[in-house]
Amino acid sequence: MKTVLSFIVLAVLSVSSGNFNFYKDAWPINETKEFDDIIITRIGGVNSEIGITNITYDTQRKLLSDLKYRFKNEGMSKDRHDKYAERYKRKASGGMLHVFLTRNIFDICNMDQFEVYIYNKKGHEMFHQAYPNQIPKTYAAETDYMWKNEGRMMIMPDLYLPITIEVIDMSGEKDVKHQFRVEAKLEK
Repeated sequence: MKTVLSFIVLAVLSVSSGNFNFYKDAWPINETKEFDDIIITRIGGVNSEIGITNITYDTQRKLLSDLKYRFKNEGMSKDRHDKYAERYKRKASGGMLHVFLTRNIFDICNMDQFEVYIYNKKGHEMFHQAYPNQIPKTYAAETDYMWKNEGRMMIMPDLYLPITIEVIDMSGEKDVKHQFRVEAKLEK
């Protein structure tokens, strides 16, 4: 039960305009959301009542900072902390992308139906990866009976913001592109 709750809680983050549930909330085109030190604007792809595709992105610095917080304040063991810190330093110099999916059909919510492309500010491809097989989940505590999935992807090489992230949904008759512009929040 603890893993189910942490999975659900992880998908609801505080944004500048309040809480945002990545599995349920619409994110219209040209709408911008702020997550800590990152600004993300949806620039393509539409969410609907039968399919939600949303993202968030963490820099390597944020990953390491969150890990340090969990070690100091949540009782994470030193071994576990060191293991994850080493992994993030070695495999996530470009940060970590989280893709959140909700679909009304089990098969089209499997992560192996999705690919990610990342482009630099000049439009050159910097990163491309397909997600592996990862079956969706649904939770008895939720009444919508929709299938949900979260794909996490550590990114190499280093990324310099702004970037454009495309999540390609290949589950239908034609591929659908969900596009997001990711920028660093400027310090005031």
